[in-house]
Order: sequence, then structure tokens, then C-alpha cells
Amino acid sequence: MSASQDELTNTVFHALQNIVPARKATFLLDTALDLIAAGQYGEQVENYFEVYLRTPNLPNADMVKALLARGKARKAEGESLLAKAQQDYEAALRLDPSNQDIQHLLGRNKIVPRFVSNTPASQRAPLEVWERIAYHIPRYHLRTWLFVSPFHREIAVRIIFHTLDLYFGEDQENLNKGLDIFDRAKNDPVFARRVKSLRLHWAYEEGDMLDLMMRLFRTALPEFKALEDFEWIGYPELRADMVQTILRSHRHLHGLGLIGWHFDAIGIASFPSLRKFTLRAEDDDGFAPMSEIPLLLNTNYSTLNHLILAAYLARPHSWDMAFQSHSISRLTHLDLVDTRISHYVLGRILGAAGGLRSLTLHGIMEEPAKAAVLFGGDQVIIGPDGETKHTFLPHLTSFRFLMVGEDEPALYTSVVEFLRQRPNLRRLDLGSCPWHMTLALLRGTPPPRKSEPELQTPSPLKAVASTSFGAMASFSTRSSSALKHRSVDEKASSNVGIPGLRALGVRMGNMTEAKVRDLVNVLPREMVAISLWAALPDRSMDAYAPLFTPFHQLSFLHLQSSSQRRPTPNLMPEKDFQRETDLWHASARSIACTLPTLDFVGWHREHYVVVRSTSPAGSTGNPSLVPVSSSASCSFASSSTMIDHRTPTTLTSPIPSPSLESTGPTVKTMKSPVNLARPDIVYPDTPGAARTNICNINQATVLELKELPSRRRLDCGKGVDLGTEDAAWLERKDVPMDYEEPGLE
Repeated sequence: MSASQDELTNTVFHALQNIVPARKATFLLDTALDLIAAGQYGEQVENYFEVYLRTPNLPNADMVKALLARGKARKAEGESLLAKAQQDYEAALRLDPSNQDIQHLLGRNKIVPRFVSNTPASQRAPLEVWERIAYHIPRYHLRTWLFVSPFHREIAVRIIFHTLDLYFGEDQENLNKGLDIFDRAKNDPVFARRVKSLRLHWAYEEGDMLDLMMRLFRTALPEFKALEDFEWIGYPELRADMVQTILRSHRHLHGLGLIGWHFDAIGIASFPSLRKFTLRAEDDDGFAPMSEIPLLLNTNYSTLNHLILAAYLARPHSWDMAFQSHSISRLTHLDLVDTRISHYVLGRILGAAGGLRSLTLHGIMEEPAKAAVLFGGDQVIIGPDGETKHTFLPHLTSFRFLMVGEDEPALYTSVVEFLRQRPNLRRLDLGSCPWHMTLALLRGTPPPRKSEPELQTPSPLKAVASTSFGAMASFSTRSSSALKHRSVDEKASSNVGIPGLRALGVRMGNMTEAKVRDLVNVLPREMVAISLWAALPDRSMDAYAPLFTPFHQLSFLHLQSSSQRRPTPNLMPEKDFQRETDLWHASARSIACTLPTLDFVGWHREHYVVVRSTSPAGSTGNPSLVPVSSSASCSFASSSTMIDHRTPTTLTSPIPSPSLESTGPTVKTMKSPVNLARPDIVYPDTPGAARTNICNINQATVLELKELPSRRRLDCGKGVDLGTEDAAWLERKDVPMDYEEPGLE
């Protein structure tokens, strides 16, 4: 031990002798708790607790805290020893299967403990199994675990508080919530350690209030001792002094995000262990030099695998300097958003970043003709066993290609050829690529020559292509559940060009039923999420929902069109606004009724979670609930061409193979009508509360649609939780950026 450390020990020892017994006991308890948290529970910690509990005149709250901590530690230690004992029994039984003592210990010739036989399976499942289940449940539904049992609550709390978004600005309610979180982190170390990802949204001008908030942030940040990812979003941008504050307490962050108008974070190259880095700034005009980016990439050469760079197309910028770094060759995920992509940058991506699995290119190609040549340089090599391998990006599984205002057919032709013969491609979004090219790629055939004017994407699509989103899904190997559709599925599978596809974003100019049917026929039946966008649909978008019934695992469907907008109160009388809003929500609800496998619904850039619950037989429990057919399907006609708003309209569920031909203001189907003249939308009394859509699927099940929070200006890329990482890729809220997008807070 060094002299300085020995001096410190002696000084602390003498200081402890001079404090009162109550403070000595508190020090002993804190030491024991820290050792338990560090996984060093043992006889020494037991002794600390014994001495502490024998100390007179301790507060009851501290006694309870000590007893609970010791009880949990003893229980965990006992479970560990029981698991080791079980392993010994099973190992002994393998050596001597006829040993009667071992069989008795394992329970009457069964390789299970005796106590398991009368215990429900849900209670026998270990913690790891429940945690695995919880990670696959969206946070919205996971909140119900908080009220099941202390065991389930502990699991749910760890996941729910893994990521925190705090908003500091003029909204007093959000400000108070953020300050409450900071206070709790200072007073509750267990809670602070649960937070692994912290995202701070700022909206302050320079002044005393900003200085006060920065001071509070500096004191609270060190309490989040287990923090792995940090994002600074909004104004003021992260600056040099705050960079040093973060470095002092969290030097070894795994993820760092800087999202604002300018790049001011001087010194970020000092972070040595980044795995993910995000920079979104509208131009190069900031306090920090752009040479900081390649320096950061080189510093994190051995760890960085995910890079997100975003700019603003209306302002000059360049990423050529950043792409000179050798770290580009080690990336597995790369996203370029709202940016000008130079010939040099694209060449580095295709030539040097061979390990990429996910690639997003959104913005403008500075030289489209040269870009087409680069994509066209990809070659497919046939292996000895017949397998195919691409020379460019052979491991690619996710590809998003959104060009803004791009009208270069040769470029899209080269991109489609670049994507051909990639059976493991999982997520795909080609933006404003002409529909006939996209269809040919999904079918696995060469694109036909453009023979009809409607094959070309119309100009309205190009105008809004940069504000659309892609689609997502996850792998699944489950086969079709309905024998009666087997022949149809087998026929459809023969037309599938990308069998591994589970995520797709599609944009069409003039959308018709025939085009949607063609799309459905060339997709794998295991699709679980689809985004469909149209500039000019021939009917209301929700009327296409029945065509997606062949996808028996579809969990997310987003239908959107530039020609349909949510009603606004300032453009119509209150009575008309109420009726139009009811129809708007009823249309969104009809999608969930038609497709009972959906967990989330996207409706013109709004997101809804589907909540299915049980109700007493024969009663909905709410007079506004309206029954829908037992097949949980319903169809809504276009409000512009098929619904007469002056009279009550009754819509009902379709037959299994629906025809979407217009037949008048009422769509006739099998049974159980839904009367849209009687609104089945419940509006809460609390201002700003989420609206709820409710319908009764059958006598035992009630379906509700609850609206999720809307997008905010300069939002983080992930946004609301839609259940999976694939869903986050689908609804990326930073593709494009939103510097000038109207209607955002």
C-alpha cells in the first residue's frame, strides 16, 4: 500500500472514532449495501448487518431497509446454492443412474425437484425466462406488470426505466417531471442505476434559466452511474464545457448523440469507447471544427460500429473529411440522413465498408450518373455449392434508399440490380423508386420497360417523398395456419423474389386495388410489418386493409397518403369537426378490426397501440361500444367517394376474399354492423389526454385503439416504443430531419 493510501486509511479511521454512533451505523449500512451491489455478499457483510441491527435507537425505516437488503441477499445466495446442488445431483445421476438416494432427492425417479410437482409452470420459470418474455413486450403493455406481483414489477421497472426522455423548456409539466427524475436519482441509487440510456431535450435561450438548468444537470448527471447511452437534443447544442462535464463522470459511454442545429461540441474526440455516434447538424457553421469528426472516428476505431450523420439539404455541407477515416471499414450500421452524398463518400461506402449490415441513404446524390456506375459495379459470385455472394456489401440485411427530388432512372435501375439475388435482405425501403422497378425486384424478375405513363411516379410523390417512412418486421419461421389457403400461399411463394424479407416500405403514385394485390402476391406470407404510402389512392386508405389478411403474422401496418389529412377545428364548424374526427378514428380502428394480428396501427403518420381486453359475456361495460363481427374484421369505404356524410352510414365486415369495388354509400358484408353515426370514440375529460377508439370484437373481447405521442421537433430517431428494434427502424423519426416541418412542437 502506498504512503498516500495508508495516510488516507488512518485519517478515515480516526474520523470514524470521533463521530456519533448513529452515523457510524449509517456508514456500516451503506458499506454493506455497496458490497451487495458489487456482488461481494459474504460473511463480512453478514457481520456488518449483525452489528448494525444490534445498534440501539436506530430509526425503524433504516431497520426495515437493512432487513430487506439482507433478506434479498440471503435469498439470492440460497438460490445460487440450490442451483449448484441441482447440478451436482444431475451429474451424480449421470454417473450412477440406479442410485436410489439420488432418485429420492430428485423426486421419485423424475429429474425435477420434489417441490416442482405441485407448483404452476409460471412460478417454476426462472427469472431469465421472464426477462426474455418482458423484452419482447412493448412498454405500453409492459406497464401492466407493475401491478401483477413484486417479482414481475421488478422486471418491468428495469426495462421501463432503461431509457428516459426528459424535456426541459417552456412546458412546466415536463420541466417538473424532469426535475423530479433528477431529485430521485440523487436520493435513490437503485433507481439511478436502472437508467442505461438518457435523452435530454432542450428548448432554452441564453439566460438565467438556462444557467440554472445547466447547474442542476451537472449535479444530477454523476448519479446515473450505470449510464451507457446519452443524447443531447435541441437548443442550446452540447458545448465544450458540457462535454467536459460528461467526460468527468461518464468517460466510457457506449453511445453518444448530438442533435441540434449546429455542431458545437468541442472535445468529443476524447470519448474512447463509443460504439454508436450520432451527429445531426444543419450545416458546418458551429463552434466545433469538422475535423473533430474524423478524429473521433479514429479514436474509436476498435469499438465504433454504428454511425449516424445528418445535415440539412438546404445548407452546404460535406462528409468527405469524415469518410477518410479507417473506422468506416469497421462499421456494421451506417445512416446518412438529409445529406448530400458525394461520389467520394459513396465510393468509400461501397468499396471500404464491406461489413455493413444496415445502410440508410437519404438525401441527394451530387453526381447521380456516377452513382449509378458505382452501384452497377456490383458483381454476384457463384460459390462452389451454388451460393451467391455480392462483391459490394455482401452482408447487407437492411437497406433504405430515399432520394429527394431524384429523377434519374439509370440510378434506380442500378440500385435494383445491386439488390437483386439477396435472399437474406430483411428490411427494404426504396423511397420514390418507380413502382414497376420495385415490383420487379420483389418478384425476382428483370424490370419491364415502362410502357404506361402511370408507371412513372407522379410529381406529388416526389414533392413529399422525403417526409415518408419505411417499414419493418422480424424473422419468423411459422408456417401458414390455414390449410384452405395453402395452395394460394404456395402459388404466391413462387412469385417471391426476396424470401427473407420481413420489412417493406412502399410508395405509389396512383394507387389501385390491382397494384396492392400485385404487392401482396410477391411478398412472403411471414411479413409482420408493412408501410404503404400513396399520392393519389383511388379510395380511402383503410379500404385496402382486407387485402393484407394473407399475412398471418402481420403486427404493424402503416397506411398513409398525402391526399388525406386529419380534420382541423379551425376549418369547419364544431359539429362537422366532431363527425369528421369520429370518422377519422373509426377508419383507423377498422384496420385493427380487419386484421386481428395487428399490435400497432399507423394511420397517416399517427401511431396507435391496439389493446385487446376481455369483458363480461353479453356486456361491453360501455354504452358506446359497438359490436363487430366475430371474425374481427370490418371494412370502411372511402369517405370522399363512398360515404354520404349527411346520413348515418352502416359499415360491416367483409367476406374472406373481399372485393374493393365501390358499390355506393354502404358496404354490404356478412354481419354485425358498425354504425358510424353513433361515435364509438371515448374522449377523456382531461385536456391533452390520449384519445381512445373502442370496439367490441365479440361478446368476450373488446378492442381499443390508443393514440401514441406525436412527433416533436428535433425528436430522437427512435421515438415511441413500437415493440421491437425493427419497428424503430420502420418509423425512424429523423428520416428526414424536421428543421422546417410545420405542425411540430
